[in-house]
Amino acid sequence: MVVEAYLEARARLAGVVGNLVSLARETDEGPETVETLQTLSRSLADPLLFVVVGEVKAGKSSLLNAVFGQEFCKVDVLPATDKIYVFKYGETEHDVAVSDDLTERYRPIPFLKNFNIVDTPGTNTIVASHQEITTGYVPLADLIVFVFSVANPWAASAWEFLRLLGNRWKKNIVFVLQQADLRSPE
Repeated sequence: MVVEAYLEARARLAGVVGNLVSLARETDEGPETVETLQTLSRSLADPLLFVVVGEVKAGKSSLLNAVFGQEFCKVDVLPATDKIYVFKYGETEHDVAVSDDLTERYRPIPFLKNFNIVDTPGTNTIVASHQEITTGYVPLADLIVFVFSVANPWAASAWEFLRLLGNRWKKNIVFVLQQADLRSPE
C-alpha cells in the first residue's frame, strides 16, 4: 500500500516535471534551467536506496529475507555478511564484485525495480573498510533501516553509529527490534 502510493506520487511528479521542461523550452529559459529540470526528471526514475545497518548478528540479513519471503541474504550462526551487498534489479540473477569489500547482487525481484537495498556487515565489524563503505552509502540513502537485536539493544557501537546518523546526516530512520524469539516475555 505504501509502495503503491509512492509509485503513484512519483509518476504524478514526473508528469509535472516533464511539463516544466516543456514550459522552460517554450519560454526560452536558459540551458542551465532546462538541464536542471531534465536531470530532476531523470532522477525520478532512480530506485530509492534503503541502507540496512546495525550490529553484527543483529538480524539484518534475516530481516531482509523475511521482507522478501525468500533466501535473499546469507544467514548463519556465525556472522555471514562478510562484505557490503547492494541488491538491485536484474533480469537474471548474478553478482558483480565491485571490490573486495563490495558486491552488487542483481536479482529478478520486481520490488528491486524501484528500491535498491544495501545490506551491511555491522556497525561493530572488525574490518575497517566495511565501516568506510557503509558510511559512504549513508549520505546517499533515502531511508536507513536500523536493526537492533533484542538480545543486546544497548550495544555501544550501534548507539555511536546512530549518533553519527542523527548529527551528521539527518536521515530518515526506521528502527527494527529483531530476534524477539531470543527473549522471554518477562
